[in-house]
Amino acid sequence: MSEVQPIVDPIVPPTPADPNLKPTPKRSPLERALVWGGILVLLVVVGSELLAQRGYNSTLAGLEETFDSGQTLAETELPGHIRGFAIRNEEKKNEVRTLTMTWPSLFRTYKLRLPIATGDILCVVETESGYKDQMKEVPTAPIASPTPAVATGN
Repeated sequence: MSEVQPIVDPIVPPTPADPNLKPTPKRSPLERALVWGGILVLLVVVGSELLAQRGYNSTLAGLEETFDSGQTLAETELPGHIRGFAIRNEEKKNEVRTLTMTWPSLFRTYKLRLPIATGDILCVVETESGYKDQMKEVPTAPIASPTPAVATGN
């Protein structure tokens, strides 16, 4: 009679009873802590960068939309337009107050400067790259028609 060979499945790993199986070395707790600590630090850095970028972009888009529609913004209304965790700073140069909003980041500068006009009104937003978005100065339509409409009777 012929000898029967066991069927070996290449997908299923060998059982521990297999003499060819080598035991995997155990990792030291210090090595595991360093690897998982490094992964955690990378996740925190990427998460904070993402939050800073999203807060800056959504705040800038909201302010641009407000100013492009011809509206002004009072300084007291500004906190409702700020998204994310921004650090607020106020500077005064040559009698001009400027609010500076900065989102903390390790790799980029996310900063908006908002000059304050008389009466605590904001109408301009300046980014770090020097881009300015000002209210559109377009002439308004006249309130009354220059020539009165002529009534026609029956």
